[in-house]
Amino acid sequence: MKINKETKIGIVLVLAIAGAVWGFNVLKGSNLFSRSRTFYAKYQNVSGLTVSSPVKVNGFKIGQVTDVRFLPGSTTGELLVQFKIDNKDFNFPKDSKARIVSSGLLGGNEIVIVPGKSSMYAEKGDTLRSELEAGLQQQVNEMIAPLKIKVENLIGSVDTVVTAFKAVFDDEGMGNISSGLTSLRKSIQGIELIISQVNTLLSNERPKISHIFTNVDSISGTIQKSNKDITNIIKNFSAVSDSLKNARISSTVNSLNRVMGEVDTMLTRVNRGEGTIGELLTNKALYNKLDSVVIKLNVLVQDITDHPDDYITVNLIKVGTSRERKERQEEKERKKQEKLNRKSP
Repeated sequence: MKINKETKIGIVLVLAIAGAVWGFNVLKGSNLFSRSRTFYAKYQNVSGLTVSSPVKVNGFKIGQVTDVRFLPGSTTGELLVQFKIDNKDFNFPKDSKARIVSSGLLGGNEIVIVPGKSSMYAEKGDTLRSELEAGLQQQVNEMIAPLKIKVENLIGSVDTVVTAFKAVFDDEGMGNISSGLTSLRKSIQGIELIISQVNTLLSNERPKISHIFTNVDSISGTIQKSNKDITNIIKNFSAVSDSLKNARISSTVNSLNRVMGEVDTMLTRVNRGEGTIGELLTNKALYNKLDSVVIKLNVLVQDITDHPDDYITVNLIKVGTSRERKERQEEKERKKQEKLNRKSP
């Protein structure tokens, strides 16, 4: 059978078109002759994911994105991503996630399948749960945001400090600082003068200080030598304290308080004039009479002391003549007369 020229041209053209389509799909990563499985995922934001973006598992490419379009009937702009998996050997659980991640620093994105834990495998046409990983720019923004807030707070603090410095270093503030420095210099000079005087005093009194330390050393030596006596004193004091502890001090103090109460009651009665002592202290007439009696009694005792013969006559032996008796009688009369003369005003 002879093929004409037009047929040959048509066959070549069809083969060229088929090769172009096949090459275009190969360039996109699609294999027309592979038995792929199609899956879907819904996203609020695809972060630049495009058709032909790879689909990977653990860094290994198993498919690619075939379509990105708005979800029919959605009023929030939700997007539906269609992707196919060419690797027929990989099966993943039904609850796996299709996570959009950044594939590099240039900003390309890809889908990563994160296997779940379900015992059932996903089948073609299923819609997987979606997840969006923060991109590099978003991560940088999240890292810079706290730093930005701190820088803003720092700038505010610096502004406050600058304002405070302006308030301090104005004319009045500089005058206060100058005055304060002058006072500080005078204080330092005074301290230096005091230190100089103290050094001079220590230099002049060094022998006395040395003597004082010698005495202190001697006292400490004496105390060390008397350590045994001090120990005995402490033991004696401990024994005395034990005796005081065992003594019935409480009952003694109670008895003393009771006696003091009785004395206070007695003094109260005396002050009111009750009893003999009270009468004596409060009755002035009685006091005057007793005083007069005491004065007279003192005079009588003095007179008896001076002239005992006028009051006491002792005749042990009747001796003497009548003349001697007469002389004694006259002597008595004379003393009695002198006595009366002394008593008369």
